[in-house]
Amino acid sequence: MQATIQGALGSAPLMLIQTRLKGRPDYAQYEVWGNQILHATAFSIILSAPIGLLVIALLGPLWLKEVRSSTFLSTTSHCVSKLKHSVKIITPGSAVADVCNL
Repeated sequence: MQATIQGALGSAPLMLIQTRLKGRPDYAQYEVWGNQILHATAFSIILSAPIGLLVIALLGPLWLKEVRSSTFLSTTSHCVSKLKHSVKIITPGSAVADVCNL
């Protein structure tokens, strides 16, 4: 997602320079800066994508736990049945985990 945002916003400065500053005496210098921003954006995407892939591949299994579907479903159905018989009103500030005593 980071690369998508970088790619979308990386060309914005150059585009703004080309549309709004054309005809100014210092236009050439601004265009150089816009191109430098665009190149830095592309370079950062090329560098960060493989690094992010490696970090996710190596640390993902360590940080994430597998939840068995039967355990998840039994906990969820218990919570739903408890919610149906509960009089407590859940407001946007309250958590479902509080109601289900999880």
